Amino acid sequence: MASTYLYTAQAGTLIKFSNGGKSFITIPGLDLAGGKLVATAFKVDYAQDIEFQKALSGDMYGYTFGDNVTKIELSGLAFFMNCDPATGDGSPADTISNLNKFYKANSASSLKKPITISIGTWPTQAYLAALSINIESSEFNYAAFSLSFFAFPVTT
Repeated sequence: MASTYLYTAQAGTLIKFSNGGKSFITIPGLDLAGGKLVATAFKVDYAQDIEFQKALSGDMYGYTFGDNVTKIELSGLAFFMNCDPATGDGSPADTISNLNKFYKANSASSLKKPITISIGTWPTQAYLAALSINIESSEFNYAAFSLSFFAFPVTT
């Protein structure tokens, strides 16, 4: 039986399929619309500052001190090569350099103010606190990245 291939390419070749849609997550200065940076996960951690105390009588008391800061983490893939569907050979991309430049320009210590992160129709103000880059496979020309943000509790 003959094999059927959708496409063939050398290992590490980046081939982009486009659906023409916008990214669900938008951060000014960061292109997440399906190019060389692709968002794969978005995590928001809300938490209460709460303490429990057991009394000698056996009763339990809970004291809540309000909301903790919210941790927001964006994870994704960064590709090292540009797309070139005609030949299958892409030129080197400046993806890691662009991630580093974005972090240096927008980190809390550099910018000294929060940036707007929009998840769908929900915008929030958060401080960029960390960038992590993990080279998953140099043979396949990509790395995993994550950006960590912190947002103060919203009071109304």
